[in-house]
Amino acid sequence: MECRVQDGKTFVNIQDPYVTPGAHSNTVLSFSVLAALRLAGFFFLLFAVSKRKRKQPSDVCYLLWLFLAATGYCLTAVMASVAVAGESAATSLAKVLVVLSWGPLMLSVSSALERVWPNKCLARTAGVVYLLAVLSGMLVVLMFPQDNNQVMLLVFSGLAFLLPISWCIVHKHTQDTPLGENLIRALLAVGCGAGSAIVGSSEPGCGFTGHVDCYERCWMGPAGQSLLILAGLDLIAVMGLTLFQVCKPEAWGFSCLRKPPVDPATPPEPGVA
Repeated sequence: MECRVQDGKTFVNIQDPYVTPGAHSNTVLSFSVLAALRLAGFFFLLFAVSKRKRKQPSDVCYLLWLFLAATGYCLTAVMASVAVAGESAATSLAKVLVVLSWGPLMLSVSSALERVWPNKCLARTAGVVYLLAVLSGMLVVLMFPQDNNQVMLLVFSGLAFLLPISWCIVHKHTQDTPLGENLIRALLAVGCGAGSAIVGSSEPGCGFTGHVDCYERCWMGPAGQSLLILAGLDLIAVMGLTLFQVCKPEAWGFSCLRKPPVDPATPPEPGVA
């Protein structure tokens, strides 16, 4: 069934996304932009790391965060353009990748927390909580595949809101960061999570499921227009976090995954200049 919806001063005809592939062109555009942003951040960080003399294990975490999210968003955009709305294995995989992408970033934050927080037990407990949160989020999106993008966006938002807690603690216990980059990281994550929460809450009326009643319950732009808000906020968050990782890499605190420091008092091996 085709819906005729008022968009500003004009009326537009929206095809049924459960019958017509690519009916929500704004959804395809938004997820394509999200994928392009993460991919651009990935290659920018990869280039910057290759030029840096001293590399941090957190660089790998940030690269994985960008790559997994880019892959998930790209697959979501492809499925929104070539398949009808509803449950599919490819769509479920895309949602899992988007949620999983927070895992490496949470590992990096947990490591920074381990490095500066005097109570190591609480720091490691926070890392376990992050791990359980990501696993739970993946399970939730798999349990509700018929809800299209709403559950994924709300889970995405919930995970984003967990990160600022640790960044604020790291800022409190770090004395050599006068610019407060960890506070800015926290604000960027809050902005990204807020955008995802707003768009996710609008999905029942403005997304695929809103076509059932011709978007009468939509309080934002119909047919995926609200996703453009998420794309804008994601641009700020991704570019900001990537630039901070380039200019001020996140400190690594997990000694088991860190190269041991070289003792300057130790004499070099024979034959080594």
